[in-house]
Parts: sequence; C-alpha cells; structure tokens
Amino acid sequence: MQFKSAFIAFLISICAIFWVGSASSQSNYPNRTIQTVMPLQAGSGVDILMRPVAQKMGESLGQAITIENIPGGAG
Repeated sequence: MQFKSAFIAFLISICAIFWVGSASSQSNYPNRTIQTVMPLQAGSGVDILMRPVAQKMGESLGQAITIENIPGGAG
C-alpha cells in the first residue's frame, strides 16, 4: 500500500515538473506584428473606421497592428 502511494506521488511530481517547464518556455503572445486583412479598398468607410480601432487594439496589446487592404476579397 505504501509503495502504491509513493508511486502515485512520484508520477504527480514528474507531471508537475513537465507542466511547469513547458509553461515557462512559452513566449509572450503576440510576439510579432498582427496583420489585419481588409477586403475593401483603402479609404472606404469601413477602412476609415477600422484604423482607429486597430490603433487602440495595438496600444492595449502592446503590439503593432497593420491593416492590409486587398480589394476584391469580399466577393
């Protein structure tokens, strides 16, 4: 009985070591520029409204957000 409880404690400790090691090796997200695709031409109403939104999102995330306009992507 004591061997079984010691073995379970050993397995739990091994799992905890791997879990802590994998969590500490992850980098902060997002770690590069965020790209937003706009399916409309530059200067459209949606584009004009999206630029301040992307700027505020970038400030709150601490990451640059770029908007790429690709006309014709909506159809």
